[in-house]
Amino acid sequence: MGIEGELRLEGSCLVLAASPGSILLIWPTPGTHWDPMAHTVTLDDITARIGDRVVVGDYLDGQRPEDDWDGWANKPSAGCQYPLAMLVRVLQVRG
Repeated sequence: MGIEGELRLEGSCLVLAASPGSILLIWPTPGTHWDPMAHTVTLDDITARIGDRVVVGDYLDGQRPEDDWDGWANKPSAGCQYPLAMLVRVLQVRG
């Protein structure tokens, strides 16, 4: 399942701006690289820039895993409090 929206940086939180609201994106580790200078995120060999329209996949149905982040996901900053979260395993950039 995939959701399309705009990749945004809200404070220190990388989110997908989609209807009905922003979704916190949780990125797997290893496999993800964030470049703060270029404002790009790379998952495997796909790179997206802040402001790009993207499709992300593997929705967590609103469940935000709070425990055992080590070894499978990059833990979001403490200030990243969103009602919906998505573990991103698939990233596509729209032209």
